[in-house]
Order: sequence, then C-alpha cells, then structure tokens
Amino acid sequence: WSIFYCETHNFVSQVDWRKCVSRLSRADELRQKLVFAATITTEAPAAAPGATQPDAAMRGFYRQRSIHRQRAEFNLIAGDTTTLFHSDCVGPATAHLCCRHRPGALPDVQALRPEGFVKPLFQLAASGCGPVILTLVLESLLDSPHTARRASFLRGLGGALAGLMASGQASIVPLCLSLVWYLSGVSGEILCLAPEPSLIVASATSTGRVAAGILLLEELLCVSASGRPNGSRQLSLCTPWTASRRRIYPLSFPSFVLPDVQIDLLSTEGISEPSSSSTCWWQLTRLYIAAQRGDEILGWLCDRWAGNPKTPHWQKSVLECVGEALLAEDFGDYEGAFSELSELITTYPNDDEAQANSDDNAWATCPSGLNAELRLVCREELLQCLQKLGSWQDLDQVATTTAISLAPEPEDACVREPSTSNATICEFDSLWMEPYAMESVLPLVISSRLQACLCAEINKAVESRASAGMTELERFRQVMDSGLRSTSDLFESKFAYELTMLSVLESDWDRAQLRCSTAFKTLAQTWSSLEDSYIRLEKAQLLTEVKEFVEITSGTLNAVSSMDLLHKWYERCIESDPSEELTTCRLFLLSKLAGMDCLSIQQHLVPAVVDLGLAGANACLRTGNSPRSINQLNQLRRLTNACSQSGSDNGYRQLAWCNAFSRAWKSVHTLTSVLYCSTGRATARFDLENGLSRCLSLSSRCIETYEGLRQPPSFCDADVAVIQFSHAISIAQILSSLDDLQKSGRLSDAGSKHLNASLLPALKARFSRIQGLEVSDEDFLQSSALAFFKRCLELARCVMENTKAIPSSAEQKLCRRNLLVYTPEDALLEVANFCNAHMIPGIRSDAYAHAFVSAVLTAMYLGSDGGSIRFSRALQITTSCAKFRQHSDASTLGDLFREMTKDLPVWMFLQWSDCLLNALVNGASELVADILRRVACLFPQALSFPFRAGADAGEANPPEPVPG
Repeated sequence: WSIFYCETHNFVSQVDWRKCVSRLSRADELRQKLVFAATITTEAPAAAPGATQPDAAMRGFYRQRSIHRQRAEFNLIAGDTTTLFHSDCVGPATAHLCCRHRPGALPDVQALRPEGFVKPLFQLAASGCGPVILTLVLESLLDSPHTARRASFLRGLGGALAGLMASGQASIVPLCLSLVWYLSGVSGEILCLAPEPSLIVASATSTGRVAAGILLLEELLCVSASGRPNGSRQLSLCTPWTASRRRIYPLSFPSFVLPDVQIDLLSTEGISEPSSSSTCWWQLTRLYIAAQRGDEILGWLCDRWAGNPKTPHWQKSVLECVGEALLAEDFGDYEGAFSELSELITTYPNDDEAQANSDDNAWATCPSGLNAELRLVCREELLQCLQKLGSWQDLDQVATTTAISLAPEPEDACVREPSTSNATICEFDSLWMEPYAMESVLPLVISSRLQACLCAEINKAVESRASAGMTELERFRQVMDSGLRSTSDLFESKFAYELTMLSVLESDWDRAQLRCSTAFKTLAQTWSSLEDSYIRLEKAQLLTEVKEFVEITSGTLNAVSSMDLLHKWYERCIESDPSEELTTCRLFLLSKLAGMDCLSIQQHLVPAVVDLGLAGANACLRTGNSPRSINQLNQLRRLTNACSQSGSDNGYRQLAWCNAFSRAWKSVHTLTSVLYCSTGRATARFDLENGLSRCLSLSSRCIETYEGLRQPPSFCDADVAVIQFSHAISIAQILSSLDDLQKSGRLSDAGSKHLNASLLPALKARFSRIQGLEVSDEDFLQSSALAFFKRCLELARCVMENTKAIPSSAEQKLCRRNLLVYTPEDALLEVANFCNAHMIPGIRSDAYAHAFVSAVLTAMYLGSDGGSIRFSRALQITTSCAKFRQHSDASTLGDLFREMTKDLPVWMFLQWSDCLLNALVNGASELVADILRRVACLFPQALSFPFRAGADAGEANPPEPVPG
C-alpha cells in the first residue's frame, strides 16, 4: 500500500477537492475517499485533536474516524440513513446485513493503531468480491492525467504483484491472478508488466487457479503481438474455451502468434527485453494439460503448423515435431506419437553444446531456456502414449527413468546412469518428497508394475509354470515398500488399492481385508468433483470386487462360491464395458481361486480369460483405442486356438476373436486414411497391409472351421444366424478396406504381389464353398465385399429378433455379445455407406441401389437414427430410378421401397415432409402416396406449411400450358 500512498499523495494534495465535489466523477470520488486520511493530516494537521507529531496526528485521525464509524453504524441500526460518506446511501436492510456479518463486539477505539486496519483489508482481499473492489480502487489511480507518474505507478504495481506471486502464499496468489486479469481490461500495459510466464504457471497450478493462468497467458500473447492496444475493455466477449471472459481483438491483427516470433516484455525496471513467444506458448501448453483440456491445445497447433509448407523430417524444428506428436496423439495414433516423442528424447543434447548446435539435430532450433521444459513435455506425453497403449513393461522402464532423473543427486556422489531394469529401493526413497514425482510419475511406475505383476500371475496359473511372475512381484514390492518407508500416511491414503492388491498377491488375507476397508473409507473421504467421474467409479468397482473376493476367501471357500463369483462378474461384464485394469484384476483373482483348487483351469479359467479378454478388447474398440485392442487380442490368440483345438469352443470364441481383430484393423485403416492419405509413412503403410492381409486370411479360415458359415442364410437357427451375420460384416469390412488400399494406390508392390499370388487364390477357393454366395472374378475384392454385405443385410432383422431371446446362462450371453462386434443397426449403416460410396453418377448401379435402400429402411425399422437421417437419400435414389423405366430393376426397387415403408411408424417421416411433397410433384406419386396419406391422417399439421410453401411457389411460377 506504500505504492498507493506515494503516488496519490503527490498529485491529490495539489487539488482542493472540497471545492469541486460536484464536478468529480465516481472514479475521482473513489480516489478522494482512498486518500482522505493522508490529505487531511497533511493539509490540516490541527484538525485532529492532540496532533503534535505526524504519527500522532495520523493515529488521532484514525481514532476519530473509528468513533464516527461506530456512531454511524448505531444510527443505521436505529433506522437513521446517515452514513459515513454523504455520497453513499444504504437502507436499514443493508445496515442489518452489515451488523449481522460483523463478528464480535465493537473494538476499543482508544487502543486502535494504524496496523489494526491491515487485517480487515486482507480479509476483504481474500473474499470473493475482493478483486472487484480493489480493481475499482486501482482503476481510479490509473485514471491519472499525469503520464510519468502513471508509468512509475505501473512499474511499481508490476513489481509488487510479481513479488507477491513469487512468495507463493495460497491466500495472496489467487488475488494477484484475479487482479491482473481485471486490470488487463483497464489497461493493456499491465500485462506487459506481469510476472514471468513460468511464475504465472507455478502460481496458478499451486493454488488451483489454472483457468486464470490460461487467460493471462493468452492475453499476454495477444497484447504483445498487437502492440498493447488501448481500450480493450470494449473488446470483451464470452468464449467457451475457459468458461470465462476472453478479450477479442480487431481482425487486422493475427490472433495466433508463431512460437518463434519475438515479443517485447517490459520489465519492472522499465527496460524492454525481447523474448520469444514460445516461452508463453509452452507454459500455456502446460496449463491446458493441467486443466485436462488438452484438446484445446490442438487448435493452436493447427493454426501454427497446418499451413506451413511440409519440410523433410530432418529439417523440422523441435516445436514442429512436438506439435505433430500431440496432433497424432489426439487422433488416436499413439504409436506414431510414441515414435516421434521417443526420437526427440533420444536426440536430446544432454548438455552437449556441439550436438545441440549441429544442423541435423532438431533441438538446435529450440529457443534458449526451453530445453528442459520441452523435454519434460515430451516425457509426459510419452508416458501418456504408453499408458494408452497398455505397454506396461515399456511404461515401467520410461517412468522409472523419468523418476530417477528427477531425483536430486548427492553432492559427493559420482554421476552414473540410472538402472531401469533393476532399480533399487534407494533410488525411489528420495522421490516421495518431490511433489511433481509423487503426483505425476511415481503413480505410473506403481500402476505399470502392478499390471505387469498381475499379468504374470495369470500366465503362471494358465500355463502352470511356477517360476513365472516372481521378478515382477519383487519389482512391485520394492516400490511399495519404498513408499511405505518414506511417507507412510500420505502413501497409504493415495495408493490404498495397490496396497490391498499387494496383500492379495502375498496371500495375506487378514491384512488384505483390513486394507480393503481402509481403502473404502479413504475413497469416500477423498471423493472429489475435480477428479474424473469415470476414474472414481472404476476405483469403486475395483475395490468392490476385491472385497467380494476377500470375503469369499475369509469365509466358505469352495467350488460353488467360486462359480457364483465368476457368474456375477460375467453379468457385470455384459451390463457395462470393462476397462483393461478391471479385466486384469478379475482374471488375477480367478487365477488365485484356480490355484486354491476351487476352479478348473481348462474348463473354467481358460474360457474365462478368453471371454473376459475379448470383452475388454471390444470395450477398447468402442472407445476408439484400436492399437491397445490389437495388443490385447494378440495376447489372447494362443489361448483362443487352444480352446478351438480342445473341442470346447461351443461359444465360437475363435470366430469372435477374428471379428474383433478385423474391426480393430478396420479402425486402423480409417485412422490411416485420415492421417496419412497425403503424407503417408512407410512403417504405418506396411503395418496396415500386413494387418489387413492377416485379418482376411484368418477370417476366411473360419469358413473351413465352422460348418454353419458354409450354409445358406439361416432364419430358423438363432446361433447359426448370429455367426453368419457377424462373420459376413467383419469379412466384408476387411475386403472393402483392402480394395480401397489397392484402388487408391497406397498398396505397396510387395503387398500387391502377395495379394495376387497367394491371398486371392486361397480366398476364391474358400468362398466357393459357401452356398448361395455370388462373387465375380472381374473385380473380386469389391464384388466379394458386396456379396457379404448382402448376406449381412438378409440376416440383420433375424439377428435383431433372436437377440431378444435371452440365453440360459451368463457365459452364453457374454459369448454372443463378443460375437456381435457390430450390432445389427451399426452393420446396416456400414452397408449403406459402402453402397453409397460405390454408386457412381451416370453409371448403372442397380445392385448397390437396392442394397442401399434396403439397408436404410431396415435400419429405420430397427429404430436407428442413422437410418432416419439417410431416408432422404434413399428416396432420392428410388425416385431417380423410377424415372428411367428402361431399367429392368426400376419397378422392383419401387416395389421394395413401398413394401418396406409400410412397416415403418408414421412419425419417422415427419422430418421429411418437404422431400415427400417434392417427390409427389416430380412424378413419383406412386412411391410417396401411401406415406403422405398416413401422415395426413395422423399428423395433418406436419404437411400444412410445406404444402402452402409449394402452392405459393406454384402460383409464382405457373407451369407452361401443354399444346393441344
């Protein structure tokens, strides 16, 4: 407050403000109220009784003012409207509110000192209205006509704010952030005097004001690039980015600044220092990631690098490489992002100036001072990619390396490379007191080692190998013992579930039950809305199932109770999609039961591993994480073959595995078409070719394995219909993907040679064994895809009706759910998309037109919204075919359209009233007459507006008279 006193005293004392009260603005009145004490004691020190010294005069003045304030409060309570300042007017209700919220008795005014007024001031600053009130006060001070004094005040204010934020006090930092944000609407110069971006980020993250930090750094970029525009108060607008206010600048100024642009940041000493905007840019990246809004950062990256000309990989800057890695990660290409980030971390200079300055190193283009920040960003995103991929061994290695690199090195210790393969306990002991390592890195080390240990225990139970999993268990025990020894209380509350699993791994049932109860209490106490709801529910689900297992082991443990637990988990897996962590936990607990001779390994455990594993892989597919699903399916391949060879494949597990594997690679093909259509990478292309070829080969082998796939479409046997439908849609998708690669020129020479030499002859031989399948040799891949799509179309309604019949057991339900990788509604939309893409204008496409119309109307019958959206396209195709009577299939398509629309409810046509009326007047009355008649009977108001619009259009443009 010395800043306010010094600045205001110099220029306010020159004005006799009592003579111009009527001419003062509200800001000037507020300024006079603030400096009232200093002005009175300076100009008329005798006004205060007993004022013989300056300090005594000030103290006497404050005492008198306190007496007047107490009397005014009593008058307000009594109903008098007299206030301390004549310009204010408050009613009795406000006075009662003030009296009610003023705690304690009135102070002893004789014992008051000037220091006693500091505490209420800080209480006001900490309140919700504090930033607004202080902003009004500072606004009056900034509205001074003296430019030089204003500049000095700004420099002093910037230095004071930087000092307060650097102090790190939790009660002061949020106030400073809010104050700087509000003041930036008054004067753009205040942002150029703000603290360093790294200090803003540290203050925002430590106090939980991440949104305020994001707004400040965005404004700092915009203001610096636009030359500090004045009057930004009128350029404010709400934005959905941060659910708060963000100022929009004129369109003549480019909103986004490239990271290598030099901007001027004015220091507190008044010296303009050029700084790269990448400093603000990457600190802003850290804030977006901390706010769990990483998708927002992609807009900035696209604006900066999408329009740049493509440069060779060896000439890209480190900023561009990181940007491409983040883009690939957001699109789901975790392997591409992992490859890019791994290369950046591998080529890090490691304080080698010669390597950093070399031309072939991307880090040579990194601005000075950002190497450590960018390396940390790369490591964080690399860990996220490995976690998304489910590569637990790689995640353990990278997370351990990152954690050990963060540990402080002893002064007398020699420099040595961290050992990631055999990390000792001492290497983790010093990390538990590091906040960043404790919150970000070490949880990944624990999670990866726990998952690796559980997978090893499952493999040990399935393969009956006693030596498997011992190394993983020791590594997991090491890090847990280190945490218990370092910070016991915090560690036990944060990693309660992991400690419970450690007790289960050690078969310590009493301690497991105790820790499980403690974990539930901790979860209830730490249940916070700041955490993702899915994460909270998954923790609750994990603890619930561990508790059920511990209760069984502590009570009556036999085959009956074990089978009940298995069927219970089957039911839960059917009701909701499980995560990989939840699936691994279930399979581990079942393997423990099998080790206690309560479950049969071949009859119960191995089928459960396959069924639950397939359910988890399909759940990953539904979330769009196809690489992780492929990794899980590759691990299940051997067990699936074992089930098929043993003759216990009554749930068609091998076919379910092939269907899931095919859909996973179909998703990879879709992703690759989006990302690498114009700039494809050789590794991604060859992996896609090999994956699609493998899917096609394995799916076609199922024709030889299952007799039902060689039969014509079955409408009586529900199981045969389900396996025919699921196999048809899966193999049709792979055929269409491989055909797209071949016709778009993205199929390599080696892939084309393998396709023509070995794969196509084998496919022709296997497809010929299917009864009723018509395939043309001219365009084999496309004609085969159409044939299987038609087969899927014929079976869709039958499968939908049969799935309503509930099977007898939970195992059968789960097997059928795993078989139907595509639901009938989704499969019909895939058929419609394929046919629509191959209907070329001007060329007869009767087969595709029939399949498209039938797929759309069947999807509408099954209640699909996607089918309703495509109804106008189906009507357009049918109408265009009806105009050309020379087509042999024109009347057949019209009959099909009329026959299938009879079964559809009337409300499905309400949104297409205008299309139906247009078809009526354009010569297709035979197609839509029945539909319009039904709509007019039940919903006549739906046709009134389109009919009037059509009638008015007809009157404005009457048809030409027909001659004769």
